[in-house]
Amino acid sequence: MEASDLPISNNSEKSRFELELLGKLAFLTYALNGKEITLVHTEVPEELQGHGLSNALAKFALDSAKASGFRVRIVCPVVGRFVRKHLEYAPLIAVESSAQQSDE
Repeated sequence: MEASDLPISNNSEKSRFELELLGKLAFLTYALNGKEITLVHTEVPEELQGHGLSNALAKFALDSAKASGFRVRIVCPVVGRFVRKHLEYAPLIAVESSAQQSDE
């Protein structure tokens, strides 16, 4: 299954992008502040790890931010690593953060 085929949705009530597979929920939490979105934390259940779901969530979040005209602040190290590998998203980043700079 391609990342674009995954059933990712925006649960705005819980401020997170969600992906449910095999009865398990993976998600990426965010915070909105005007026209800026802060990508805070990615969580993928152990049973679903190793299949690129965190990258799919990061891509979905960044594509959503771009479509909405939001600037992006990165706190989540998973999203920071994704952006370093996919520099086409770099123009969306509002402020370079420690998550974007390091793998720690």
